[in-house]
Amino acid sequence: MQNIEHWPLNGPLSALQAGYDKCIGHIRLYNCVHGKALDVSSLLGLQKMIFTTAISGTIYIKVTYEEGDKQYYFKLISDEREGWNYAWENKNGVFEYKDLASNPYMIDGRTIHLDLVRLQ
Repeated sequence: MQNIEHWPLNGPLSALQAGYDKCIGHIRLYNCVHGKALDVSSLLGLQKMIFTTAISGTIYIKVTYEEGDKQYYFKLISDEREGWNYAWENKNGVFEYKDLASNPYMIDGRTIHLDLVRLQ
């Protein structure tokens, strides 16, 4: 199972919603495959399962927008264990939210760490 999903932002609202639903469905399936599952059928009825987030891994959502002959994009970079978006990537580089409570998530040497609190 791939850890990247595409979400185009062009088209009518129904297409945007369908793209969002597809991305969320992909994330849920990724978690189901890579997380821990618990059968709760005895409590909630036949074939009822709950599952945790993935044990580890990163998932990418590539968001695209086209205007005329130009295409714009960025990738959301999320930790699947915590389900938290830590960074994004576009043509200008990789940017990570600076979190004083933890170590950097992206340690590839090309990531720009942004202190969003100081930007206010």
